[in-house]
Amino acid sequence: MISNISLLYFDCLIIAMADTEGLVHILKAPSKDALQQIFKDAFNFRLRPTAPQSFIESTTKGLQISEADAKQLFDAARIIAQEALFEGLEPQRIASLFPVNMQKNGKLATMIYELVPTWKLQSIDEQVSLPRLVDFDWRIDIKTASDSASKMAVPTVLLQMKVRDTPTRTDQQPGESIVNFELTKETLETMLDGLGKIRDQLSSVAK
Repeated sequence: MISNISLLYFDCLIIAMADTEGLVHILKAPSKDALQQIFKDAFNFRLRPTAPQSFIESTTKGLQISEADAKQLFDAARIIAQEALFEGLEPQRIASLFPVNMQKNGKLATMIYELVPTWKLQSIDEQVSLPRLVDFDWRIDIKTASDSASKMAVPTVLLQMKVRDTPTRTDQQPGESIVNFELTKETLETMLDGLGKIRDQLSSVAK
């Protein structure tokens, strides 16, 4: 006897397969890199109502297909990418979402499966949150200080931080800002002492 849950999954599977018929156009991709880029783009723009013009132009040129076919491919790739990520599908289940004549394409299903960890990190990173440190650079600068009696060299640290701005929309990548500031030796020591305490507390929590 087939349960209601099994019937519901079967119905959803049929709907998903119907929505992913446009995936057949991906068979014209010239390389694995081109395949990956199509799915990366589809995931990056997954929250847009339609395929962005940049995707349409690159896909019609790279795959030699029409704009209508490119739009269908975008929709299909987006659905599969989202299902693979949010449902935690294994390669075999991913392949079940393909059009019938593509469901034996295990290499494509495995490629999509291997992209999921990156998409998971990207999804977390895109959530509305506080600004995040992306990168930093520093250099030592020597300043000359003087008083009425003598001159002396005073070393300081010039620190540059690249910060990812606070996301305001989930369908757009946040921008990045550059913050430059100067630290004296004393200020740097105080900062390092504070960071050391933070590190120790994080280590104790992680145990």
